[in-house]
Amino acid sequence: MAKTFTEPAVFLAEASQALSELEKAKARQAELDLQEKREAKALAAEKKAVEDMVNTTVKKRSDELAAGYDAEIQRLQDAVKKIRGKREKAKQQGIRERIEAQTEPYKEENREMNGKIKAMFRQNHVPAFCNSLLFYSLYFPRSVREILTMLAAFFVCCAAVPCGIFWLLPQRKAWQLILIYLGVIIVFGGLYIAVGNITKDAHRDVLAEAGQVRRAMAKNRRKMRAAARSIRREKTEDHYDLSRFDEEIAQKEKEKEELLKKKEEAMAGFLRVTKPAIIEEIVSGSQERIAQMEESHEQTGRSLEEISAYIKSASLSLCDDYESYIGKEFMQVDKLHSLIEMINSKQAATISEAQMRYREQNTARR
Repeated sequence: MAKTFTEPAVFLAEASQALSELEKAKARQAELDLQEKREAKALAAEKKAVEDMVNTTVKKRSDELAAGYDAEIQRLQDAVKKIRGKREKAKQQGIRERIEAQTEPYKEENREMNGKIKAMFRQNHVPAFCNSLLFYSLYFPRSVREILTMLAAFFVCCAAVPCGIFWLLPQRKAWQLILIYLGVIIVFGGLYIAVGNITKDAHRDVLAEAGQVRRAMAKNRRKMRAAARSIRREKTEDHYDLSRFDEEIAQKEKEKEELLKKKEEAMAGFLRVTKPAIIEEIVSGSQERIAQMEESHEQTGRSLEEISAYIKSASLSLCDDYESYIGKEFMQVDKLHSLIEMINSKQAATISEAQMRYREQNTARR
């Protein structure tokens, strides 16, 4: 501090030099800080890229290995499905054959009875259409089926036909509907009576006897349906020689189980051996580059720590050695240079006098 009074210009120059060095150090600190952040980001990106490559490659290789086994497993499953389909067809064929065998006596009996009816009709000159469900439903209804058929026929004749004709008319009137109903009653009623006269009334005994035969045939048909239902509902499959299909299915299922076990072992081996090898190969290829980046990042970090410590120490020294005397107001390089010029040009002899003249000049400029 002795130089403050004997050599003020030198003191100010030293302060300016110290301040310049501090500002340069701060600028370098900012550069190093930015560089450290860039290097940290680049290093993280490189490590992430390596990690992503490891994960992608491992997953791809694992999926490829699993896909090879899955394709073969799927082939076996398709084969089993195909064999099951053949088995079901064979079973259904066996069911049809059993039904055919058990119902054949009833069918044969019905054919004989139907032939008997036809012979009776020929001998007595009864029209062939009389041997039909519709005829017996209209003239000799006894069973539930015949009664329902009769009701359906009456509905068609008395409702569907007249209403259909009525709705086809361009201009519909109530009296038209009445006329249509009258026409329908006359046509269908007359036809019903006429057919009844030439068939039911003329051949009542023959038709009655044929009706008994038809009921016997219907009874046989019910027995055939009951036999078919009984066969289809059976739980046992012993009647159908399906053992060869079951053996094939069992063999394919065994192969599939073995393949699933091999797949499990292969995947375990992949995780135990192949995966570490893949990781090692990828990591080793980038290990040198990452090591260089880490070394550079660490060096930048050390430099940043060193210059930060220097700035801290220099700031304290500047404050203690110069700012405490010169004042914070004039601790700027341009202001310090202005004070030095005033002292060197003999405009001021001391620092305080130079500061006073600097303020006066700035006040005059404003």
